[in-house]
Amino acid sequence: MGKEKYHFKSFNNTKVPPDNIKTILNALNGVNTVMLDMMDNTVLVDYDDTKTTSAEIRAKLDENKLV
Repeated sequence: MGKEKYHFKSFNNTKVPPDNIKTILNALNGVNTVMLDMMDNTVLVDYDDTKTTSAEIRAKLDENKLV
C-alpha cells in the first residue's frame, strides 16, 4: 500500500470542483481513498502500489491541471 500527499497552490485557483478531483483520482485502478484538505491545499491519496504508482497519480493530476 502507498500513501502520497500532493500540494496545490490553492483549491480556489482550480476550475475543477473538489468532488470532481476525487472522481478523477478514484477512476485510476488501485486508488483506494482520496482525502482533500482545503485548509492545507493538499490531497492525500491512499493507493495499492501493485496496481498504480505515485507517478501515474501525479500524471493524472497534471493532465487535469490540478497541480
